Amino acid sequence: MSVSLELEKHRRFIVGFSGSSDSLQHSLSDYLRINGIYWSLCGLSLMDPEYIRSDFNEEEIISFTLACRNGTGGFGGFPGFDASLVYTLSAIQVLALYDALDRIEDVEKTVSWIASLQHENGSFQGDHHFPDVDTRFVYCAVASLSILDRLDAIDCSKTISYIVSCQNWDGGFGLKPGRESHAAQAFCCVGAVSILKSVDSIDKDSLVFWLSTRQDTNTGGLNGRPDKDPDVCYSWWVVSTLAILDSLSFIDVPRLVTFVRRAQDVVDGGIADRPEHMADIYHTFFGLAGIALLDETGGLKAIDPTYALPVDVVARILG
Repeated sequence: MSVSLELEKHRRFIVGFSGSSDSLQHSLSDYLRINGIYWSLCGLSLMDPEYIRSDFNEEEIISFTLACRNGTGGFGGFPGFDASLVYTLSAIQVLALYDALDRIEDVEKTVSWIASLQHENGSFQGDHHFPDVDTRFVYCAVASLSILDRLDAIDCSKTISYIVSCQNWDGGFGLKPGRESHAAQAFCCVGAVSILKSVDSIDKDSLVFWLSTRQDTNTGGLNGRPDKDPDVCYSWWVVSTLAILDSLSFIDVPRLVTFVRRAQDVVDGGIADRPEHMADIYHTFFGLAGIALLDETGGLKAIDPTYALPVDVVARILG
């Protein structure tokens, strides 16, 4: 039985998640707040770019986002919190959605802070408090600097070499060399080399095969690792990676779309991690983003698989 995409209900879910249309930032735990604002605004933008202005207070959100920037030049998840590459990328994405990147004062300070997190081998740590490296941080640094048009601030060749070293024998990528392959890490690595115009540096064939085996034969959903349950969020992490590699034909798209649609709350809106579970803002966004890549009849705007932003926003940023 075909299940339609309940866009208007998802819109109400996103807006109502905060309790009122002009206080979105009060809806989430402090440390995740800037991430949640990005997920919410980008999800609405995929339905209609005007929703982020009609459903929320644009100036309030821009001001809140800028207030998350601290003395380092990086952004935290909430005003007064320590800066992290993960939060910095979300903040930059929020400002990009509102065409407000020019509101960042002394952008060179942000650029320098990001560049200071690069290690000699090309990897990145997420902040200055914890030395752990992770391919998530590589993607966040590369994407942030690309949006700010300052990739020249880092050693891109070393970063490419580091990413190549993170590819495993099975074709997947781990959070660092030798670590278990995971679909989200595959997106981070492929997204980064895509931005750096070096996709040919990785073993694409083995990666595409590994990604294609993430599809569950029973439900049509995708998982992040072998022998794990399918989860709606991987309709973004896996699908975006395959889209960058021009290899979406390697999965059963109709069955995956059906899986995501079955995870909708058709009464109150929102999308869950899998059917019959409770909807949340994270899976709502990544479910919508995946559908935007997979289903041209779903009523959503096109999304860029590399930057996780609407195609028209990326075109504006990159000129």
